[in-house]
Amino acid sequence: MTFPFAYTFTPEGAARGKANFRVTVSLPYPSWDALPLDNEAISTATTVLPAATGTATAN
Repeated sequence: MTFPFAYTFTPEGAARGKANFRVTVSLPYPSWDALPLDNEAISTATTVLPAATGTATAN
């Protein structure tokens, strides 16, 4: 399953040069989750590079 999203880095965040992303999934009531411990994922470090337009992009 994929969850596309867009993120705009702040100048301070872009200056750090790396970012991690975390996603958490929750099911609406009355759904029951047999394994709730697998509902969160954290990415590996993503490199942030300045874009030619003055904003930052993630690779």
